Amino acid sequence: MPGVPASGVFVPEVLSGGTVRVTAGGTTIDLGGGGYFELRGGTRYTCASASGCTVENGAVTVGVVDTRAPGAGGVCQVGILLRPGESCA
Repeated sequence: MPGVPASGVFVPEVLSGGTVRVTAGGTTIDLGGGGYFELRGGTRYTCASASGCTVENGAVTVGVVDTRAPGAGGVCQVGILLRPGESCA
């Protein structure tokens, strides 16, 4: 997912309808349906699954996450891992 680190500690700039867990293994963000987190700069990741979503170390592992960068957008689904500069299609 663009801008979301694939390892280490990550705390989003904004979090609504979710929780962040940081462990030695990395960062996990759990979102309820419609919950979202934002990065510095305004990119927003919103859970589009009614049953919730999980993002572990930068990869969507549960649900579908809608990604909206300022002026752009896309959908990340389970198993998609993107690096900076890539976008969800």
